[in-house]
Order: sequence, then structure tokens, then C-alpha cells
Amino acid sequence: MSRSEGQVLELPAALVEEMLAKSKKVGDSISTAINGIRSNKTKIRSWLESEGLIGKDVELSHVDTPTTCGIDGAYVLERLLSVTVVACAAVAVEGITPPSEKRHWPLKYESFMDVGGHDPELNSVARGLMKIKEAKLAAVAPHDVVLLDGSITSNIIHMNQALSSVRKNDSSKIVENALLDEYADFLRWFKIILDSDGVRVWASLPKYTTRSEIGYMYDPNGGWPQKQDDRSAFTTILKPGEYTKPQLITREDDSWHLPTTPIDGIRQLQDMCLESIEKQRVLYYKPFDFTPALRVEVGSWAESDTRRLAILLQSLKYQCASYAIMEPYPLYMADRMVKSLGSTLPIIKQHAMQNVATNTPAENEEILFSIRGYRTEGGR
Repeated sequence: MSRSEGQVLELPAALVEEMLAKSKKVGDSISTAINGIRSNKTKIRSWLESEGLIGKDVELSHVDTPTTCGIDGAYVLERLLSVTVVACAAVAVEGITPPSEKRHWPLKYESFMDVGGHDPELNSVARGLMKIKEAKLAAVAPHDVVLLDGSITSNIIHMNQALSSVRKNDSSKIVENALLDEYADFLRWFKIILDSDGVRVWASLPKYTTRSEIGYMYDPNGGWPQKQDDRSAFTTILKPGEYTKPQLITREDDSWHLPTTPIDGIRQLQDMCLESIEKQRVLYYKPFDFTPALRVEVGSWAESDTRRLAILLQSLKYQCASYAIMEPYPLYMADRMVKSLGSTLPIIKQHAMQNVATNTPAENEEILFSIRGYRTEGGR
């Protein structure tokens, strides 16, 4: 019996039957979405071709096989009766296609673990710390292509939320101060990723998106297939080996922002990062017929540097050459690794309990109550 089947059996039988009865409505909605794309496919392709928005990877210059790595992070909070345990980690996984990276790279993971108070804002702070760890790994990776999970813009969004949650620099707020201590370094690493100067390529690949930059170009009044974002539509519209020409990443509401700071050095770094993120581009690429279209967010170089674009697309093609994995291999493996972060907390709690029992003159009942977990929360 699978884990999901076991969870279903824990529900009341009448509830399961009621939900199954509603599955036809779900199926009808999915059919409508699919048909909406298929019925508009020919018309949209004709428009894309007339606007010169479709390219083919075989038409780009030949490049040597690039080395690739993927980076992903996770965070988890366990709220105990006495404190909240906060843990986050980021890992980097090298790609499956030779050649292997020969340059010395001692740092392939980053982690943080400590305790905080009972603060509802700790979720945002932990996610901000996770973004810092991801940025550090990405900035120092020696590979030709560095793939990051998630949208490049989520770094700004989540860091803004994390900093807004840190109300004051109180020495008792260990987790919050860890974020503030590394914030300047994060901005430096993030600037490297955004600018992508030199020969290396950084690219962000969100699995889920609601954006439709090209769909809006096609018809600002909503002529894109109903309820479909660009990635969903291009999975059907693009042929294997095709990609869309890079377009500016748009934001529907106000501009990107970070909390104002009185520190000159940090304020200047913030301004430079915000200026760079306004220049980021997005393209869609379908490596094979058995893969969905990939949303790929890159720096402004992608519009003019066809050689680096060829390196990026070749890397993605090599790393997606498996029917069993619907995303580049190193991102898939990094995701699998960091998702197991939560399973380490019971072991850590057990070791902590032994230490508390040895060093704290308290009754066993007090110790057991203090480390009892009431809620575990996590994310990526």
C-alpha cells in the first residue's frame, strides 16, 4: 500500500466517496484547459513565427559540453513547548553528463540550525536564511551552468518578507540576527547571479508560475488560452528543440523593493540588485517531446550572447534526457535531498534531550514537556 493510499484510508468513507463524486468536475475542467490550448495552437504558432519569437537549438553555435550543477534549499520549523527549532539547508548537485568539474569546490552544501522564540514571523525569517544559503552556493559554484530552483524574483520577494519580519535587532533574537548578519553577503552573491558577467551562466527554473509575459504580448485583453500561463501553453505549442526568444520579466503591480536601510554600503548594494532584477529575461525551452516546456529566467545577456545561450540550452537538454524526470536532473536530486531535512529533527531532538537531561537540574517530566513538538512547518 502506498503512503497516499494509507492517508486516504484514514479519512471517513463518506468523505472519500463525496470527493470521488466531484472528480468528474475536475476532469471536465482539465479537458477544457487542454482543448483551449489545442484549439488556439495553430493561430498562436503563426503569430510567434511572424514575430520572430521562436528559435531552434540546432541553429545556435556548437559549444563544448558544459558542466552543470543544480541548487535547491529547504527550511523547517518545529514548534516545541519551550522554543522553536529553526533549520534550513541548501545543497548543490552536479549534473549527470560528463565532463565532471575538475576545479576544487569544497562547498557543496550550507546549513543553519538554532532556536528562536514563539514568533509567527519565524517562517519568513527561516525562508530568508534559506535564500541566503542558496545564493552563496550559486555564487561560488565553478560550473559552466548553475541552475537554481524557483523564480529569480522570489529571492527579492522572500527576502523582503523576511527583513520586514525582523522588527528590531535584539540580541535575544538569535535567528533574526543570523539573517541580518548575512544580509550584506547575500546582496553581493545575488548581484553576481543577476549580472552573470563573464563566461558562466546562472539560470532560475521555477516549477510553478502564474506569469504570461508572451501571452500578454499576444493579446493584452486576455486572448491567451483561458487559465493558462506561458509555461502550460508552450508545453503544447513548442516542438522539441524549440525555444522562445528572451523577453523582459514583467511585474503587474509596483516595482521590486527591499526595506530601506540607513547603512550606506547595504543601501547601495540593494539599489544595484533592484536595478539588475529589472533587466532579467525569461525564455521557454522544450528539450524533448517527453518533457514539458521549461521556464528559464536569465540575465539580460541572453538577448545578445548566442554562444552562452547555446551553452545553457545544451546543458538543459543533457540534464533532461530521462523519461522519468520532468525537470533537469541536478535540480531533481537537490530537491529530493533537501526535502528530507524535516526527517532529521527527531534525531536532533533526541540528542538535545540527552544533553538537557545531563546539564539541567529539572525533573524528567519538565524535560519531556519542554521538547514536545506541537507543530512542524516547512517549505522551499
